[in-house]
Amino acid sequence: MRRYTGTTMMKAVWIEESVNERWEQQENGSEQLRRETVYLPTYEYTVNGKTYRYASRQTVSGKRELGRQVVGYYDPTRPDRITENKPRKPVLGGIL
Repeated sequence: MRRYTGTTMMKAVWIEESVNERWEQQENGSEQLRRETVYLPTYEYTVNGKTYRYASRQTVSGKRELGRQVVGYYDPTRPDRITENKPRKPVLGGIL
């Protein structure tokens, strides 16, 4: 049974910036510190007049993505359950 059958637009209202650091081994045997900045958005969306927030684990390119809109797929029985990933159709398989 498909759970996420409702759709709504979600708007990025906050973007969390964090820097990840790690040491990488170089070909010459030395190590180099590598820094990577990651941006994680929090989206806001409304279903049946009620507003919800969703903290995404999918990165965006930067702070300039604030206000970005994406489609959210939610469970009509539990609108607080939402995902950015388009649900796949169920696959019926097996050998008869």
